[in-house]
Amino acid sequence: MTKVPDIAQTLHDISLELIKPFLSLLPRPRIPNCKTQLQAMSESYPPLPPNFPQTDYLFYPSPTFQKSHPPPPPVPATPKTEYLVLFTPGNPGLIGYYVPFLSHLSTLLRQRHGSAHNISILGISHAGFATHESESASSFQPPKPQPSSWTKVVRVGNKHHHHKPPKSGSEDNNWTKWGPGPYELTAQVGMKKELMKFLTEWFFVERGTDVKFVVLTHSVGGYIALETVRVLLDARASNGSINGVGRIKMETEKKAVCVGSEKGNVDVHVVGGVLLFPTITNIAESKSGRVATPLLTYIPPLPTLLQRLASLLTLLPLNILSALLTLFTGFSPSKNSHAFTATLNFLRSPGGVEQALFLARDEMQKIKHDVWGEEIWGSKEGAHMGRKWVMYFGQGDHWVADSARDKLIKSRGRRNVPLTDEDDDKWKPEMLICEERLPHGFCIDHGEIMAKKVVGWVDDIIAAAEA
Repeated sequence: MTKVPDIAQTLHDISLELIKPFLSLLPRPRIPNCKTQLQAMSESYPPLPPNFPQTDYLFYPSPTFQKSHPPPPPVPATPKTEYLVLFTPGNPGLIGYYVPFLSHLSTLLRQRHGSAHNISILGISHAGFATHESESASSFQPPKPQPSSWTKVVRVGNKHHHHKPPKSGSEDNNWTKWGPGPYELTAQVGMKKELMKFLTEWFFVERGTDVKFVVLTHSVGGYIALETVRVLLDARASNGSINGVGRIKMETEKKAVCVGSEKGNVDVHVVGGVLLFPTITNIAESKSGRVATPLLTYIPPLPTLLQRLASLLTLLPLNILSALLTLFTGFSPSKNSHAFTATLNFLRSPGGVEQALFLARDEMQKIKHDVWGEEIWGSKEGAHMGRKWVMYFGQGDHWVADSARDKLIKSRGRRNVPLTDEDDDKWKPEMLICEERLPHGFCIDHGEIMAKKVVGWVDDIIAAAEA
């Protein structure tokens, strides 16, 4: 009997041969020049690691962050704590889809805590989704923020804030250690780990504060976040990094150097997280997963082919492309302008379509059974180290099978019920099912509704961390 892997390999070879002549006829996506210097940013706001690929991100500073513009402070004996809500999107991983959600969450935090609160928000696109094509594709304008909730939006076309990697001595496209992309799950996890270490150093050196992370995620961002925490914990266990001011060394010229990179290990502090519609187990069993898996498995050139087709579409006049986008997605500049513009940028980006499908294939292959232990899920003995998790699942979610969701809740979680000191499972992650039947893609039309839910969970996580 012919084995399934043999059949898959045969289909792979045949499909490649059939598709090659057609690929050569389609326009190739323009490869951006990613070897320019990191463009100037305000020194008051956190940059990204210098070896990152081009990346779009949003930063919503806390009031205390905005009011503080000092030169790098001396290292305090007991550094003050700042909190950073680090948002990781789903797939497609464009942060532009989440502008109303994150903007409203920032506003709600200010309304709850006033001008003294120290909770900033940083949302970052996944690697490979940078939107840096033409001026018309970068004409995105976020909702005008109120003076009390000023938003630093890092977008293509904003020459002061768009992250680009530094120059490389090589002329090829491998301008970072991550390579030119597309990037699989493992690379996305590695970059989030490096980002959190970099930000931990930056906050300590530039602001003299000890930053603690609340991870906030959507869809596959939940898997990436859990894996990132696991990798950080594994590194801590193997390298023996230390807590508190022991992370910092004072050099001769009163420069604070964080123990990290070449000099040691940074102890990243994650106090908890909120995972929205998380695809963290058996994604291929979901309704959409059952469709995507055979297509992505048995038609290997599909990501490249559809990227070329998207590049062909971008040759159309912008008004025609916009009309087609509205016709097929329902997004419009008047109804949900952020989703319309993000999707337009997605189609016009040099590699976004290929990156989305490449990542989706990796999701179908890797996101299977629950692979985490007590270091993530916790235990009665406190192996979770005080981290508080909230996971919010949908009903009839086309990317999360009800059976996979219910199995995970039964084995790992607890429902939202009043707790007492005698409860045996109060240490378990809180796992909820959406009663309003909000869609998996809540960020399109329900961002403000979700922000009202999330702000309470973020407050609970920080309260537990400070208890």
